[in-house]
Amino acid sequence: MKVLIDGHMIGSNEGGNERYTKNLFFSLIKNKKENISLLVGEPGKSLQGKDVFVRKGADNNVYRLFYLIPRLVRTYGIDIIHSNYIAPFYKNAKLVVTVHDFCFKYFPQYFSLRERLIFNYLLPYSLILSDSIIVPSEFTKKELAKFYPQHIKKINVVYEAAEDVFNLISKNKTKKMITKTFKLNNPFLLALNGKNSKKNINRIIEAYIIVQEKFPELKLVIVGGNFNINKKYMNIKGIIILDNIKDKELNLLYNATSVFIYFSVYEGFGLPILEALKCKALVICSDIEVHREITKNTVIYVDPFNEKDLATKIELLLKDRSYAEKIRTKSFAINKIYSWEKTAKETLKIYEFLDKK
Repeated sequence: MKVLIDGHMIGSNEGGNERYTKNLFFSLIKNKKENISLLVGEPGKSLQGKDVFVRKGADNNVYRLFYLIPRLVRTYGIDIIHSNYIAPFYKNAKLVVTVHDFCFKYFPQYFSLRERLIFNYLLPYSLILSDSIIVPSEFTKKELAKFYPQHIKKINVVYEAAEDVFNLISKNKTKKMITKTFKLNNPFLLALNGKNSKKNINRIIEAYIIVQEKFPELKLVIVGGNFNINKKYMNIKGIIILDNIKDKELNLLYNATSVFIYFSVYEGFGLPILEALKCKALVICSDIEVHREITKNTVIYVDPFNEKDLATKIELLLKDRSYAEKIRTKSFAINKIYSWEKTAKETLKIYEFLDKK
């Protein structure tokens, strides 16, 4: 059985899709029995090896989907293609499509016209062509069944996991490294930002402003750039915006933060929550169905449209250390549930099932 994973986004800072594809591939190739390959473009050429196809123009959707992947299938005898969201339109192999979420259905204003056209017209066609559909949660399975009920028999739930790079560091070492790397000597809150407005960054900032009145030394570190941040917040003292940091540096921030806030209005999974929990961070996340599913009601949940309640919960964790430690210990145990080894094993079962059909 030969499988080709479409990894055209690798190296382009595409966030969750990139992390999923890269980690799935590296976990799958540990199984020496199967022939698993990865297609990347110029941005991903740093990935070397006999299992990696580096092709110019792979990041061009039309070229990749209409010509490049079908040609690779013919040339190398590929049996299964695995894509994120959009599959090749010329089908000459069995197709697996991973659909991470349906945010575009609820918040179309967060997406460009081009993205809306792709999701509304090309995704349904890819689902028709697909032989199997992978989703990262039971919540996303319900969403897919609601919008595309004709494909319910093809849906498989395969949970994702945090990478090995995210791990616990001793308190003394963390303190020294955070001072050296980021010049941070004060306690801080940590939040992630992105190109998509669903990250809800402005409400996090509004909550921080409220908390700052009682904790004036507290900082807010935002990783991911200044996308979608209201201009009126850009010069607020205490806010530190970081962009293009490495995973080892993010791991350090997870270990050092007083509270990690993940306040998305919509997600199909919520991988950064698991990353933070691996580092034993205190986590406050938006009270949405999928977050309760993956964390099993072990963290603090807040209505993503209520910044005042978010501020209250942050203050509670900062003031009541005994309560905070109970939450930390309880939520840290979640890590036993998820691993990329398990993700790869369950994905491989789907490939094998299709190969035998």
